[in-house]
Amino acid sequence: MPTTARLRKLLLIFVGATVALMALSYWWCGLTELPLDDQARTKAPGKFLGLPDGKVHYRWDGPADGPVVAMVHGFSLPSCNWDHNVPALTAAGFHVLSFDNYGRGWSDRPEHNNDIDLFDRELLGTLDALGLKEPIRLVGVSMGSAISTVFVARHPERVSQLVLIAPVGEPTPQPLAVRIVRWPVLGDWVMRVLGKWATEKNALGLVDTPELKAGVLSCIEQSLAYRGGTDSLLSTLRYYPLGGLAQVYEDAGKAKIPTLLLWGDADTTAPYDGAAKVLAAMPSARLVTFNGGGHGINKTVANKVNALIINFFTAWSSDGR
Repeated sequence: MPTTARLRKLLLIFVGATVALMALSYWWCGLTELPLDDQARTKAPGKFLGLPDGKVHYRWDGPADGPVVAMVHGFSLPSCNWDHNVPALTAAGFHVLSFDNYGRGWSDRPEHNNDIDLFDRELLGTLDALGLKEPIRLVGVSMGSAISTVFVARHPERVSQLVLIAPVGEPTPQPLAVRIVRWPVLGDWVMRVLGKWATEKNALGLVDTPELKAGVLSCIEQSLAYRGGTDSLLSTLRYYPLGGLAQVYEDAGKAKIPTLLLWGDADTTAPYDGAAKVLAAMPSARLVTFNGGGHGINKTVANKVNALIINFFTAWSSDGR
């Protein structure tokens, strides 16, 4: 057999074996995911709302007659991301609502695109279903800050104060891994086979002590263990403009809602140079910089973050507004 023909045959065998191995690993990883059904949800710490896009897991903490604070978590860590913040807010007398964004935690994994409209409908629908018609205090972290800012831009009458922690949304170069998973077919395989490992690794990099790392790992493992978890993250990467919300910040700024901006100057996920852009877009915002702080400041310096949020909410309330 001629050398060229032999090489071609070997190449075809190699390609075929690679494709078969990828298909097998994709299928196998799907089998390891658990169904998120009613039986699984008996383990959830909160309650559920049935909204048009699916069930939403939520919980209340703190005195029922306290001022309402709604907490919106970020891209991968569900509402347990607030475990180091909620107790301080409730101790200060606030009635705190936390919930899992679609595709995370105990909430459903809708099959349609995880885009701006989906998460805005979820937040609005959750507040409406719980009868929260009066303006609330809204706290977001990372992608949750983007969701919160979109909400303010679209529904300014529903928010009295806004806290943005390490917000994403300003234009920033996307890592190669993110660009790859946006590709069709290959991206699906990468996310299904490697997504859980990569997401856990990234989340663990947000904190710096064994205790915090153990808590983060437990929080994210629960979310990714159930079917559709990594698919939802992939859909978000493909359809949510995590680095293209400059106009949204400008629109939210027009509402002139008192805003507290908390940002670490060593943040590599949402680079600190975005702070100046957010301040320019939102004149009512006040920036507090955490020297050496990364993207996980709501955990790594929780005491400082909590004190700033409580003081911001309390001082504003004492002004009679």
